[in-house]
Amino acid sequence: MKQLIPRKFERKRILGEAVLRPLPNGAPLPAQVLDLAQSGLAIFTGRSLAQGELVEVKFQVRPAAGGGGLDKRDGRVVRSRSLADGNVLGIEFTQPLNADELYQLESHWVRS
Repeated sequence: MKQLIPRKFERKRILGEAVLRPLPNGAPLPAQVLDLAQSGLAIFTGRSLAQGELVEVKFQVRPAAGGGGLDKRDGRVVRSRSLADGNVLGIEFTQPLNADELYQLESHWVRS
């Protein structure tokens, strides 16, 4: 039986837009963010990616007034599940979001 590993950060159900790009030279894929944590996110996209594959997630949010904003984060696929209409991928960020970055994303996306 597979042993469960406790999460380091709380997951929040959220809906948002993103673009997923396999690294180093993959084509961009439109995606929907389903949940978000400081350490990663769950994303829905039309193409399946293999566990361990490196990706770039570009967040579709407006920058904060008067300053730059968080626009992308690298990660790797840690879970992949195929569904009839697409694929749900679990992405672990190579560097966790800090509290301000998490707040910026949450304030632009819809909590579900």
